[in-house]
Amino acid sequence: MKNNKHIFIVLTALSFIAAFISVLGIFEFGDMFISFMSGNSARLGIHIANGPIKEVVFYTGALTFFIFGVYVANILVPTLDALGMIQIMLIECVLLSLSLVMDSVHDSLPSFLLLTFAMGMQNRLQFAINGLILGKGYMTGVLYAIGTTLAQWTRKEKSGIDVLIIASTWIAFLSGAVCGALSLWVVDDFFSLIFPIIFIMTLVLYVRAHFDSIETSLNSKL
Repeated sequence: MKNNKHIFIVLTALSFIAAFISVLGIFEFGDMFISFMSGNSARLGIHIANGPIKEVVFYTGALTFFIFGVYVANILVPTLDALGMIQIMLIECVLLSLSLVMDSVHDSLPSFLLLTFAMGMQNRLQFAINGLILGKGYMTGVLYAIGTTLAQWTRKEKSGIDVLIIASTWIAFLSGAVCGALSLWVVDDFFSLIFPIIFIMTLVLYVRAHFDSIETSLNSKL
């Protein structure tokens, strides 16, 4: 784990900021989910059954842009490496900036779709440490992994460190959600959306500063 410290920090930080951005979506776009596509799929089904058509279009757009974000990220970075991480995070910053501009002119649908596209791209930045996938922006799989890892720890197949590693993703996500909600209460949504841009740019600089170490981690079979 010591050799993977820098990639661990980056992946955990990405889960934090994913939750922060998700909270902005919930508060600013009428309880829409930015990265929880199971919830958006269920709501799409409800609106197909009950209408109105505007909501069907909205949720269909969210799912489509998320998938397209994942698609583009995988086309640009077929094999995840340190340079690929930087490229995806820089594109994400551009998308967040465009979303901020759209939000400032009160055009909520393009702003929301740009956020879902950005989160789709960010979900490309997942990597396994000790066989545990980190960097996720959705928690159902993470909570399942925590339960599975606890069972493996009970059977002495995994160490307590492994439990802490996977639990760190959920802790980071929860912390991001708390900070996102607090930011909306302390400052307005415009400044709340600036924070993720600054945060991700800081991660870009961090990856650049520890490029060789992160590249080694990503190229190793963990």
